[in-house]
Amino acid sequence: MQYGPHRDHAIWSISLKKVKDFAQPAFCQLLECAACTFSADLGFIHKITDAEVPRGRANGSVSFLDAAYTEKDLYLVTHHLRKFLPDIYWVTMFGKPYVELFSRERLLSCPAYRVKELDNGSIVVQLTPELKDITIEEAAFERARQDARNHLNNDAFFDLTKGMDYRYRVPEFVWGPILQ
Repeated sequence: MQYGPHRDHAIWSISLKKVKDFAQPAFCQLLECAACTFSADLGFIHKITDAEVPRGRANGSVSFLDAAYTEKDLYLVTHHLRKFLPDIYWVTMFGKPYVELFSRERLLSCPAYRVKELDNGSIVVQLTPELKDITIEEAAFERARQDARNHLNNDAFFDLTKGMDYRYRVPEFVWGPILQ
């Protein structure tokens, strides 16, 4: 719920210690239902790899939860989304602001394993068949990710060579009434 003059996105995060505990159909359905129920602007399911930590650290979306730097955390907040999209993830749900930014047609034609339009107009892009593809077929996953970024227009996604101060394409977020 939003209070006061500062409007920020709400965050809902579920973390699993072991990928073997990931029930893919259930989590994908949960994301899709939540996206419609809460009119989400963005949602995703992902597993962070060591290879993507430098990019995530540079854009502020990846941090560590322990002093040994072994427990990675992927966290997106409003100030990220007002500047750029940190990345496209294994499953990314693009809500209304991003459908308007990229266009429905471009999102629906994204080169990905699965693309689905939800009842509320949000569009889900799943890059590869299974979450474990991120680590088992890391190079293939990164190619799929880059193909999707390029197709959607890479100028919306954070780029290490452009840095944080570059003026990326971002949507305008329209906030609903404040609930008190």
